[in-house]
Amino acid sequence: MNVSAPTLQELLHQVYEKRKHRNTKYTISAYARDLKIHPATLSAVLKGRRKLPLKYLSFIQSELAEKNNVIQNLTQKWLESRSSNIPPQLLPSKNNFVLSTQNHFELITEWEYFAVLNLVKTKSFIAKASHVARRLGISLQRSEKICQNLINWNFLKVVQSKRGIQWLRCHPPLRTTDGKLSHALRLAHANELQLIQQRIMNMPVEFSDFSSVTFAANSKKLEEAKVLIRNFRQKLAQVLENSSELDSVYLFSVNLLPLTTEGKSQK
Repeated sequence: MNVSAPTLQELLHQVYEKRKHRNTKYTISAYARDLKIHPATLSAVLKGRRKLPLKYLSFIQSELAEKNNVIQNLTQKWLESRSSNIPPQLLPSKNNFVLSTQNHFELITEWEYFAVLNLVKTKSFIAKASHVARRLGISLQRSEKICQNLINWNFLKVVQSKRGIQWLRCHPPLRTTDGKLSHALRLAHANELQLIQQRIMNMPVEFSDFSSVTFAANSKKLEEAKVLIRNFRQKLAQVLENSSELDSVYLFSVNLLPLTTEGKSQK
């Protein structure tokens, strides 16, 4: 039996009713806030009076994906059914495993987990906590905890080969949701900035690059800027990873934030 993909209106109604059932005080305005959509736009979409602008699709997919696997599948089916009319950069990749900020909080917030998952791809990797500790500059105790958690959580698999014990990744490339900065993601970025602060003073310039620019901006173009950043981030990773001689793990962190406040200037 073939089940047709739900319309966007039906999908959004389903999610709203689920949240309304859990919290009777949950309003359309609160729903619009969570989806990063103007309340009037969301109301018109729910009533079938207009179509959702394409720029909101990534926000909706990101917001709904981490809440419920059923909803995530519905969202994916809806996007696939209309993929010919949607720019590729707004479609979620089928080859990525989306992490939930609720179920994978520790993995998201602590940088060592992603570092180990990428360290196993390097040519000289040795499946030992002592090797991980030395390469990442962390304590042996910390390394043992990180590695064992990844094995227990089925993100790494221990296998016996002719070359001895090996650790293999059990998932396709991992990613967090785009468009919604949850507490877990805020904490992850804060931890990354702390790591950068610790290492920037002693990092040889030939092995790193730090740069910044301050400029006046039109905030209405922010979503366009986010797409550019996302595309460049992916392209840079592809350039550096496209090699059979992987020997290091790098962190590429992009920060775009306003230096001005939204308050009116005082005369």
